[in-house]
Amino acid sequence: MTALPTTMNHRHFCAIVSILLSIITYASSLSVPSSTIIKTTPYQDQRPGTSGLRKKTRVWMSDDMYLSNFIQSYLTVLASRTSSSKPLSILVASDGRYHSEDAIRQISMICGANPSIISNVKVPRWGVQSTPSCSAYLRDQRNDCSAGIILTASHNPGGPDGDFGIKFNGIRGEPVDESFTEAVWEESKRLTSVNIIDSSSCPEIDLAAEPGTKFTVGGCEVEVVDPYEAYVDVLKDFFDFDVIKKFAEDGNKILFDGMHGAGGPFGKRVLGEILGFNDDCFMRCDTRPDFGGCHPDPNLTYGKELVERMGLDGKGMKTGKGEDFCLGAANDGDGDRNLICGNGVFVTPSDSLAIIADRWSDITSVGPLKGVARSMPSSGAVDVVAENNGIRNFITPTGWKFFGNLMDSEVMGGENFSPFLCGEESFGTGSSHIREKDGLWAVLAWLSILSKSPGKTVSDIVASHWGKYGRHYYARYDYEECGSEGANGMMDHLRGMVG
Repeated sequence: MTALPTTMNHRHFCAIVSILLSIITYASSLSVPSSTIIKTTPYQDQRPGTSGLRKKTRVWMSDDMYLSNFIQSYLTVLASRTSSSKPLSILVASDGRYHSEDAIRQISMICGANPSIISNVKVPRWGVQSTPSCSAYLRDQRNDCSAGIILTASHNPGGPDGDFGIKFNGIRGEPVDESFTEAVWEESKRLTSVNIIDSSSCPEIDLAAEPGTKFTVGGCEVEVVDPYEAYVDVLKDFFDFDVIKKFAEDGNKILFDGMHGAGGPFGKRVLGEILGFNDDCFMRCDTRPDFGGCHPDPNLTYGKELVERMGLDGKGMKTGKGEDFCLGAANDGDGDRNLICGNGVFVTPSDSLAIIADRWSDITSVGPLKGVARSMPSSGAVDVVAENNGIRNFITPTGWKFFGNLMDSEVMGGENFSPFLCGEESFGTGSSHIREKDGLWAVLAWLSILSKSPGKTVSDIVASHWGKYGRHYYARYDYEECGSEGANGMMDHLRGMVG
């Protein structure tokens, strides 16, 4: 061993020892206890669609590597696209559907074995968080979260024979763009190994623990967080809660159907606990893994009980006097879609979007509406409102990410269109308050309109709108459980017809 230079004094020696200890400590932090590298065979069918990768639940459950491969592919792409030199914090949440708790644990174990990419995993208490709330959480800088993994198949049925899905969101709370999902797909086709923590050394992650509870999983920390705070703050900033609360205090009743999805608890928290609507205003607001056996799609077919109690049939036609509710509304499985109706009147998603645009100043004080957008299949009802009020209007392909691009136009060096309103014919409505569609937001928008329209019903408001702008008709047909081969063949045929 070489002797220390005689000119080195005690202070220099201590400084060198301190540096060496720091290096050793840092190196130790990078080592992952009981981490395993598992060789795997790549899958060729993990190409995400516009809302992530959705498969039958049993596909995800029958082979643990199916989920592991997809998440490892995601982490690899995430690492290649981040500008940060430090490991990231991510949110991992679900709409509460079957297999979610096991998937959260598995994802945490993979993150824990990739400490150079992920340092912290935030999971909502009970594992459940609506998609709009996830977007709000990611956008809130207090949470220091760079990305989100949301376990949802939206309005698709749940349970072991239902559907399960995974989608990815970015730091602005937006669904990641197609270049990102295509990169994940390409990585999944060549992946040969997955890093994961040995399950025997992984602590039990108690999703029922109080927010702030932390668990060490390999090289990362898993923290249970409050799923409500950031989202409720955003809604309070947008709407006048005092006005809506007075509307509830005056004895007005609503009927809100959570369809046993993630939106139910958020509806009860905001509409019930904060705004004061009574318990008898809520139905199916407890989250269930199989959505209580129902199809959690808020439309006239699957919202049958709500629709009937509002005096309507399955075609949206008036059947007679409904129950004493001034507004009926429903959320879907992950809380981002909405159905709106009044006593004896169904409000189509396209009409709802147009009416919200026209009554914007009654809804919020965030400023005048600068831009609106609708998906191509939606009716042109909002186009007329935009033209009449001098508002920029856009028509986009189906997929909320296209609305997000317009909301973040200024970030990309373009024009600022916020406040921005958008919607689609498939019961999705939202604004630039977050970067996802928001079912509860639409309910609050209608409650704001009713609060500012004393003595008027939903039917009155819709009829008045038609009298001013005219009525737009369109039809939507849903084809469910169709094989992908036939559907892709039909689309190829259509593309050939249009050149």
